[in-house]
Amino acid sequence: MMSSSVALMKAKEPLCLYDHSLLPLGDFEVYVRIEACGLGLADWNVAMRDAVPRTPLVLGQEAVGRVQVVGRGVKHLSIGSRVGITPLSTTCDTCDACSRGQLQYCANAFFHGFHVDGALCDVGLFVADQLIPAPDVLTGAQLAPLYGSGWTAMGALRAAGVKDGMRVVIFGVGGVGHLAVQYAKTLGAAVAVVDPDKSRAQFGITLGAQMVVDAVSVSKSLQAVWDGFDVAIVCTPSIQAITQACRAVGPGGTVMLLGHAPTTRIDVPLQDVVTRGLNVRGSFLGTLNDLQEVVALARTGVVVPTVERHPMSEAPDLLYKLRDGGFSGRLVFEPGR
Repeated sequence: MMSSSVALMKAKEPLCLYDHSLLPLGDFEVYVRIEACGLGLADWNVAMRDAVPRTPLVLGQEAVGRVQVVGRGVKHLSIGSRVGITPLSTTCDTCDACSRGQLQYCANAFFHGFHVDGALCDVGLFVADQLIPAPDVLTGAQLAPLYGSGWTAMGALRAAGVKDGMRVVIFGVGGVGHLAVQYAKTLGAAVAVVDPDKSRAQFGITLGAQMVVDAVSVSKSLQAVWDGFDVAIVCTPSIQAITQACRAVGPGGTVMLLGHAPTTRIDVPLQDVVTRGLNVRGSFLGTLNDLQEVVALARTGVVVPTVERHPMSEAPDLLYKLRDGGFSGRLVFEPGR
């Protein structure tokens, strides 16, 4: 079967439109026709690495589509099934992380858009076991971000123990951050946002945040707000944002780091961490329960991603806008447009 896609042909070079033959279908695999695929900083990071596991490499770690062809060993999916595609392609199911339900930390995991081809294509080959049933209540463009960005946002909030009455500050109101604002509200938290782009910061208010903290004076003013926050969710790899987040939380507070870049190093004052009892940790995706919660909220219309839709052919050019400032909401590509 042929596929039209957007691929990285060589490390650190611009993306290209790429037509190719898909590999033969295995017993436990399916061909999926993609409705929509989200693209974010994780994809930019892959494209800018000095080396990747393989090229050509089709990008795209979060998507929605319908099953076209089913391998003979697949029992839980049928032709026409609507499915969500997450960053996870395969896991070992035997390591300690897998046994704890933390599949995203499996040492032997393969990821879409890195180890194997992703979903920025019209038709793709995927392992059936990792596909998640997708509801029919929303468009593919609205659903696609849930399976990467939404999962990561909810996973971080749950891992941080966010609950009713807590105070949460979100750094970065982009693809992940705009969902984190909404999920934090559903958990009963009071929410503030920080973003150097004033329009994105105000976008956070429209989503339910109660306060915008000025990014220019944030280091001086944040800790005084609400006597310090219980949790800071940092959705950007900005070193400045991470430093500000550590100052924003009160004693015993938690800083969750979601944004990442291959070469970024952080500088967190050890005295702050020790003497104020801070919990600084990373978070990537979440548990399957977290993802089910995300899908359930979308199914009922409580939280629906804000998306900017484009034809797949525009992906090579728009990838660079992620580096140059990003988007309010999620950048989504539709192969059929």
